[in-house]
Amino acid sequence: MKPYSDKELNEAIGLALGWITYPSDSVEQGRLFHCEPDKAPFGKTMMVSDFKPSSDWSQLMPLVIKYSKEINRLLQYYEYYDFWTDIDEHTQRALAEYLLEALKELER
Repeated sequence: MKPYSDKELNEAIGLALGWITYPSDSVEQGRLFHCEPDKAPFGKTMMVSDFKPSSDWSQLMPLVIKYSKEINRLLQYYEYYDFWTDIDEHTQRALAEYLLEALKELER
């Protein structure tokens, strides 16, 4: 896996979720994720800088649960709830990286 900075990893996860940005827009300048691309530029948005699944467990957990089947296949670890009882920032970042890889596999 390519080494990502936290910022790059967070943005890559957002884009892999299908969210879009408009980096060439003179107002937005790529600072917003459009979470409902079919409704862009209207619909739900989120500041790119506020989306931090590599360090914010409350943002990562719903995505890990949603894509747990794909992540489990990558981890080859099926009883992940026991694994998460004492999670630290390194484990969380690793899960965020596995989430990104799982999302990329779903695109194929």
